[in-house]
Amino acid sequence: MKLCCVTSYCGHTGDFASRLYELAEAGFEYCSWGHQWCTDFLYTKPEITEIRRVLKDAGIKILDIHGSKGAEKCWFSPTEYIRLAGVELVRNRIEMLAELGGEGGAVVLHGPNTKFSHESIPAEKTERMTRDALIQIEYAFRTLDELMPVLEKCNVKIAIENLIWDDWGLVDRYLERYPAERLGICFDAGHANILGNRMNEMEQRKNRLVATHIHDNDGVRDLHKPLFTESMDCEALAKLIATSSYKDQVPCFELSMRNTPYWDEAFEYPWEQSEENRKAFLKDAYESCARFGAMIEAAK
Repeated sequence: MKLCCVTSYCGHTGDFASRLYELAEAGFEYCSWGHQWCTDFLYTKPEITEIRRVLKDAGIKILDIHGSKGAEKCWFSPTEYIRLAGVELVRNRIEMLAELGGEGGAVVLHGPNTKFSHESIPAEKTERMTRDALIQIEYAFRTLDELMPVLEKCNVKIAIENLIWDDWGLVDRYLERYPAERLGICFDAGHANILGNRMNEMEQRKNRLVATHIHDNDGVRDLHKPLFTESMDCEALAKLIATSSYKDQVPCFELSMRNTPYWDEAFEYPWEQSEENRKAFLKDAYESCARFGAMIEAAK
């Protein structure tokens, strides 16, 4: 099975070329663009041209892009100029994916989400965040309505990601409003593993799975570790993917070396991590990803 890993395994800004070469060297056939996933950065033609060149030279393909809700450009903001700026930010990633050869792939987005009620979350915080989400969703719909022609032209999908504390209350509203060929779910397995194993929520909607963010954690913190290192029910996850609309697609692993033995605490910034440590992390990560890929194949 072919495998995909995010480019942001050691930071989401700065040099991308070394990350693409390292992913390819480790054995990954695909990458998921994780750079600038939470910023207002707009990719220009020279940058996209250079990314395309490096992808070709490294012999690795792009699968999808983690789009940004932006820092000051937010695609579901009730403030119109901020929302319109967010529209341009999402449009930038949609067109970028198509230009890089990712037709049929997805731009993954964080959107407004109503919140799961849990004893570890203060009730007033849950109520406030849910109240805000119910307002923001109408602006999210306005943006997605405007972007549907762009998605059609570029042959790209939007994948709405389940977030930590997400009770999936708004997910079905996206799925009901937009066609499967243009919008689906990015299942973040790590997020679903926090506050208890909540894979059953994706199980109910697995016919709309269009992207994956696979990683492990301790059920409390969003660690983005390789599988088989913490508490993820890997067998159940493999079966879910193998019986979903995504069963014949490339699984994407949203990994970070920060919470692994390969992370050198002596350095403050991700880009200071040594090439030796990055490559060693990816070597081990690839082995765990390949092991999980075999589990998906066996579960089909």
